[in-house]
Amino acid sequence: MEEPQNLEVKLISTQIVKPSSPTLRNKNSLTLSFLDQSFPAVTLPALIVYTNSAPVDTVTNLKTSLSETLTTFYPLAGRCENLDTVSCNDEGVPYRETRVNCRVTDLLNSPKKLDLFVKFLPPIDLFSFGNCPVSDFPPLSFQVNLFECGGIVIGCYFFHKLLDASSLACFFNNWAAVASKRYSDLVHPDFSATVTTFPPPLKVMEVELAPPPAEGGGDKGGSTNLSALWHSLKSIKVVGKNFIFTRPRINKLKSMAATDTLPNPTGFEAVAGFLWHHIATSANPKTEDSVPTVLSFSANIRSRTNPKLPKSSMGNLIVDIHACSKNCIDFPDNVREIHSAIQTVQKKVEEMQGENGVKAFLAEREAGFRGYVDDINVANYTLSSWCKLGFDGVDFGFGKPSKVIPVGMMHPFLKNSMGFVDYSDVDGDGIEVWLFLEENEMNVLVSNDGFSAFVVA
Repeated sequence: MEEPQNLEVKLISTQIVKPSSPTLRNKNSLTLSFLDQSFPAVTLPALIVYTNSAPVDTVTNLKTSLSETLTTFYPLAGRCENLDTVSCNDEGVPYRETRVNCRVTDLLNSPKKLDLFVKFLPPIDLFSFGNCPVSDFPPLSFQVNLFECGGIVIGCYFFHKLLDASSLACFFNNWAAVASKRYSDLVHPDFSATVTTFPPPLKVMEVELAPPPAEGGGDKGGSTNLSALWHSLKSIKVVGKNFIFTRPRINKLKSMAATDTLPNPTGFEAVAGFLWHHIATSANPKTEDSVPTVLSFSANIRSRTNPKLPKSSMGNLIVDIHACSKNCIDFPDNVREIHSAIQTVQKKVEEMQGENGVKAFLAEREAGFRGYVDDINVANYTLSSWCKLGFDGVDFGFGKPSKVIPVGMMHPFLKNSMGFVDYSDVDGDGIEVWLFLEENEMNVLVSNDGFSAFVVA
């Protein structure tokens, strides 16, 4: 199916939704942990798709319940004063409502869906690149799109400096519980646990992405290599596709990846290793042309700290980890490298909670970022997994999501990235992957029988 003919997304209303009750004066400021301070000022998209027909009062109910939810998630209705403090001033979150003249299934079945998703998101840039003060970023913004079939797509941007994916899932599930009056499912968000566990340094950490250089040259604060990277990416055509790994195929991959040293790899390790191997091979089909590759991904550390933190802890409680391969090695070896990288997380967390935690954390993050920018002889891939975080259970009263989409638009910076989300069918729990590659590399990948035999496109 081609793009829905004469697709129209008609704006019905736009407003700022504020907490239903004012925030107490003794809670009017939130100090950020050193983890949150270290995150750059980027805002990232998400789409939650419902194909079930929603009740006629759904849109009004969504707005009212959002206001109620912001009362307990009050920092998300505020604004960052600077890089280390949130003013919990009840400024509110941008909220738009639209009507769409097609069915949700028309959108999901369109081969151009990745080009259409941006229409269902609030009008905010994917990356700021330092061009705006941090106070300009609302922590959350929403666009609720009602389709002619009665289905709904909720488009969202979240400010990564304040929220990781687990925090976002916690917010959505609370919002859905309020909307559907399932008050026993509500959890109390904990905004203090992160800063208590990872207290900020005495001096604010100024960690920002360099802005894109001005047209005609001239670097507005970034390094020469960053400027070169930005310009090189602008000329690249990146394409995206989604693939499904069903439970039977994941189980087969796990069996294929098993070795004497790793007899029982996880489903995540097997799928990630399989993708890493085939993507790297697609970029360098000839073995003699292969280059070292790095797969970078994040690990949720809420259960790894001492003491353990509740799942409802808000903020960026993640650490970056890197699996390295010197060439396009066999799939089981890729899986083993991923498993070995995951085993380093506990030590990283212990170092972060130690006396020199800030220094150790920043040194590793800087090394990882500079490696991405500076080493042209290494192919870098990034993976973000939203599996098992609870997005698939966000039920506002008209059913669980048909699809959760951790992307929002085509962008050069998505090159060599992939996002994992939960998928389920009659065979059990699987994984849906949203993958972004250069066009020629994607074409090589999807034409590979060894790859296509394990995915549902």
